[in-house]
Amino acid sequence: IKAETGALYFTDNSFDRVTKVDMDGEKLFSFGSKGRGPGEFQSLSGFWKFEDRYLIYDFNGFKFITYDFNGDPVSDISVDANPVNPEGFPPNIPLTVEAISPHLLLIPSRGRNNSLFAKADIKNDSLLFLGSAVGDFVESYDRDEIQQSHLRGEIPEIFANFMMLSHSSNGIYAFQQTTGILEKYSHSGELIWEMNIKHPVQEGMLSHFADENRESVRSGEPALHLYNYAKAMDANEEGVAVLLNTLEKNKATVIWVSDDGENLAEIIYQGIENDLIGRFNTFTISPEDSRAWFLNQRDGEIYSADWPL
Repeated sequence: IKAETGALYFTDNSFDRVTKVDMDGEKLFSFGSKGRGPGEFQSLSGFWKFEDRYLIYDFNGFKFITYDFNGDPVSDISVDANPVNPEGFPPNIPLTVEAISPHLLLIPSRGRNNSLFAKADIKNDSLLFLGSAVGDFVESYDRDEIQQSHLRGEIPEIFANFMMLSHSSNGIYAFQQTTGILEKYSHSGELIWEMNIKHPVQEGMLSHFADENRESVRSGEPALHLYNYAKAMDANEEGVAVLLNTLEKNKATVIWVSDDGENLAEIIYQGIENDLIGRFNTFTISPEDSRAWFLNQRDGEIYSADWPL
């Protein structure tokens, strides 16, 4: 879900479309088409609006498609391999991508070159590694080792560098999922500030996830939880908002940090329970700082709330 002044966009995987609605939820238009041909996608894994283009990231087809504002396809950019980890384990495709422009991408590096993420220009084949890794770079996917880590009640090494990315014209925001540390970088790569935004309501949460994962694996079931301190993050010109992950029955809690890193606010939405299964895992704030939006992906409902509360 993405917000602009006076409208919302959301990706509709049931109909393979991007839909735009007004503030009352009335449909304005939709575009996109599923397929393998030019201007078509196999999955809707990311969506952005730029000055004169829409951009869709097709994870399954590993390509980026641009559209004009009428919803007509303009160009396809296919990528043969993950530019940050070209020799990574299958599927060698970045699950998480943040687009700064149709060809300039932020991609988690999973610790390669002792970094957190990279800024990749897929048009000019340039790459800039940024940040300091939380854990070692894991070159291959070892299911047995992951299962053993769960049985020991530990965070598997492959999860250590999981993160979320967002940006504004003022900089790049990076959130470390296993530490709760939020950082801001300049677009040229300098670290501007960092802070730990873990909240008291999250006390013991990762240990709880570890216990439940251990019991699941012991019973022959897949692990239920990732070790994530946040569900979603969105930035605008004023700062960055992080929707925290909490245990079930807690209220939806958002941490807001101003662009300069000087001000931090806690916003609790009493009408929304941030349940354990990740029901509200898509979140955005309006550019003019007036509304926050939560997308319930399971039930197909969008919730609007005052911002800031």
